[in-house]
Amino acid sequence: MKKIISIFTLLLFVFTFNLNAQKQMNWWYFGNNSGLNFNNLQTIDGVPNLPKPIRGILNTREGCFTLSDNEGNLLMSSDGITVYNKNNVVMANGRGLKGNFSATQSGIVIPMPGNFFKFYIVTVEAIESGTTNGINYSIADLSDGLGSITTKNVKLKAGKVGENIAAVRHSNGKDYWLIHRTGRYFYVWAITSNGFSNTPVLYDAIIDIPINPDTREGIGELRFDASGTRLVHIDCGENSYITMANFNRSTGIISNIKYNKGYDNLYGAEFSLSGEYVYITDFRGALYRTKFKDFINGNRNLTNMNYGISNIKLGPDKRIYGITENSRDLYVIMNPEEGGTEIKKFKNYLINKARLGLPVFSASWFDINLDGDNVFCFDIQKLFNVIIETFGFFPKKPKYTVWDFGDGTNLTAFDDTNVPGTQSKAHTYHRPGNYKITVKIYDENKNEIPEMMQTFDVNVKSCLLPVNPNNQI
Repeated sequence: MKKIISIFTLLLFVFTFNLNAQKQMNWWYFGNNSGLNFNNLQTIDGVPNLPKPIRGILNTREGCFTLSDNEGNLLMSSDGITVYNKNNVVMANGRGLKGNFSATQSGIVIPMPGNFFKFYIVTVEAIESGTTNGINYSIADLSDGLGSITTKNVKLKAGKVGENIAAVRHSNGKDYWLIHRTGRYFYVWAITSNGFSNTPVLYDAIIDIPINPDTREGIGELRFDASGTRLVHIDCGENSYITMANFNRSTGIISNIKYNKGYDNLYGAEFSLSGEYVYITDFRGALYRTKFKDFINGNRNLTNMNYGISNIKLGPDKRIYGITENSRDLYVIMNPEEGGTEIKKFKNYLINKARLGLPVFSASWFDINLDGDNVFCFDIQKLFNVIIETFGFFPKKPKYTVWDFGDGTNLTAFDDTNVPGTQSKAHTYHRPGNYKITVKIYDENKNEIPEMMQTFDVNVKSCLLPVNPNNQI
């Protein structure tokens, strides 16, 4: 009797990634009218693609935030009190927001779900202000190109609050989460097309951190990694606390909360792009690192990297940039994914002196997510899904896609099905090999939007194993 053997090895992968070309982070305003422009790059001392130093509109001790469009054009900036438009002029009705230039993170801009031109501006007061303004949101409408504040200072949380705020996109690709830490609790608001949830959900962070300007308790940053699944909170007290946890972008649940203490004057924090490494600064000038996984699993000691850096932020080029208070020096962590073993210092690089703050950005603005098997068998039809998500102001709005499956077959025709939204394409590869699928995005006039193009690799297998020649395959 002949033995019939049919063997198919199918490895299922779902892979989601952010478009690297997004430019909503390309303008940085901070410090004493200082700034960086990632649209204009230069080579200094053999280091390529450094952002050019610029004069900014903000004169702020700490809090600052900016927003650019998907082509890197500046849209707005603020210190949490005054909002400036793209021309560095005060936006209509843009004065009197209840943030504070001395708050660690005085505010953040979040796209309004379901509205192409409107943004929420969430502001946070400073603990030393003596006021109880708490956390408020305002609405910026950019439909006329310059923008105006149409709603101002709607209360989200009253009373004295910690000087931190962060936002991350919901896993549904449409909504957002707003996260804050005061005292013992993390506060989580859902932001949907209906606005903010009426009350935040609270998660016990184990340690109660008081609001005390004399001991600097309540000062310090809250940061997410690029995936939006890991967070770190820094408290700047005399016995600084570091808190790390996991975040579920589908449910808003904060879990696996761990902390450590014993470091003085900690202030800023940033993840490497993958989220593996966490870098932490002392506002007096010290840089530390740890691995997120190690910290969560119990090894909570920090490695002192012996650099005098007050604050840091991940740039759009995947490098981490650092400043020192009252200095024009710029530091660049060239290899944050390898533990920051290569750090460059550029003396007097900035046009004006930095202070403590660097701009705050919410996590992700434009995504192309591709779902499908990246290892599979030939001669079997496979279905690939592309999810095109846009949030905020885009001068060129996506309308069509064209797919190239990389095997010499004809390109797909212009397809406006669910753009933005989810498209599905079925394709059959007839030969084993490695292929690259390219998805190009076009506007309503069928002009390509190059910065939205994305590719991903697939590995097509024969799915046959060697067998005894007496057996039939």
